[in-house]
Amino acid sequence: ARQRADFQNNRYLTDSSELLPWCRESYKELWDIMVSAYGEDYFIASVTLDVPPTEWPRIDALDPPFYKDRLLHRIVNNIAVPLERFNVEDTIFDYGTYSWGDREAIRYHVAGREIYFQPRPNVTEEVVLLYVPQAVLDTLTSEIDWSAEQWAEYIVIDLAIKMRRKEQSDTTDLAMEKEAMRRRVETMAAPRDLLR
Repeated sequence: ARQRADFQNNRYLTDSSELLPWCRESYKELWDIMVSAYGEDYFIASVTLDVPPTEWPRIDALDPPFYKDRLLHRIVNNIAVPLERFNVEDTIFDYGTYSWGDREAIRYHVAGREIYFQPRPNVTEEVVLLYVPQAVLDTLTSEIDWSAEQWAEYIVIDLAIKMRRKEQSDTTDLAMEKEAMRRRVETMAAPRDLLR
């Protein structure tokens, strides 16, 4: 990134104080582009959650961390039954606590750090959450777990742009490269299962 920004000898920007946080930001930006381009199903994670009658399951401690939900289902007679989402406006109704049994009309809503269900179960039930995880890059040596390592150049270009902006230098050439790289990521995300 220093080389792309022509900052090889500039030690004003230290790796740990500014460059690493910027690198994380660039990685998260690339993650958003890839999730959008490749589709949420390409980056799916899964976890089984308990749904007790007294409190809602929390999603802020999931590993990998939660980004957005994809699908929630429960197993009824060895069959995965998808649950439908409900709108926030529907929460004004108190549906009470019921036995879920073989009911198919269980609905959910993800809000903040919790998942809400209608109706509440009268005993602890299990659901399976399929979700898109957050981009996680804690340290410089962290292993990046994503399938498109060839897009690391996007991070380098974005980091070089941030360095030049800090020095109030022109970023036009790098901005054009970044846009071309973004378009390339989106173009290369064409369906991979062409046999359908």
